[in-house]
Amino acid sequence: MPAALRCICTKDMKDYEYQPLGPGEIRLLRLEAGRPDQPLSGSILHHRLRNPVYHPRAEDDGGGYLEHALAYEAISYHWGSDQRTPFHVVIDNGSVIRITTSLHTVLRRLALPDGPRVLWADAICINQVTSADNREKGEQIQLMPDIYRIASRVQVYLGPVADDLALALDFIRSIADYSEYLDASQHDDGETATALAQQRGFVLPPVGDPRWTALRAFLRRPWFRRVWIIQEFVYATDVAVTCGDRDVDWHLLWLCAKAYADNRQL
Repeated sequence: MPAALRCICTKDMKDYEYQPLGPGEIRLLRLEAGRPDQPLSGSILHHRLRNPVYHPRAEDDGGGYLEHALAYEAISYHWGSDQRTPFHVVIDNGSVIRITTSLHTVLRRLALPDGPRVLWADAICINQVTSADNREKGEQIQLMPDIYRIASRVQVYLGPVADDLALALDFIRSIADYSEYLDASQHDDGETATALAQQRGFVLPPVGDPRWTALRAFLRRPWFRRVWIIQEFVYATDVAVTCGDRDVDWHLLWLCAKAYADNRQL
């Protein structure tokens, strides 16, 4: 179907009518597989939050695994200053949930080509209508620590490719590789830490080097300034971080950020 015709078909579709949630329930989006040239589509599921059940493996195997009543992934992203909703998700009853450009970008990235994916996204799964009789939003906000804790994975989206992202990620990897030495909290001061790292091969870029500009721009992305990331990231059992079309190793990011914050020469 041509894009213009799809726009005409969905323009007059009615907004999705949220059904009341029961105590301890959340909504989930079952995002259907689809091609990039097709509208996003899916269905809304009601799900009662339950702690996953831990199953130990055989003694000789070690470890264990978590069994979720319904495995879902929670999305952590920055809404952005543009609150217009030019995009939508078509729900199976023929209605639509209108979404921002930033959430549309995230969902497009997470949509699988060959099967559905169950996701929690605040702008879709919480009724955003503001009214005197809408208590849901406040109640759902109280559940958010559990929503992120119980999720099988938290999908963190840091934003689009910008500000020499590739250069920033390469520099992050370099700092993380030498974080054992660069982390000034483990030494007397930043100079000692930096000298130790340089002795072992770390290259400290000169002032004005574009790597500093790229790193600062990366760490100033709006996602890092959101208060909510404390619970969205810390409570997560498993985390996947992406920026644009690049995967970011969250452990390397953490090692770099800790060294960067503690070392005054960085």
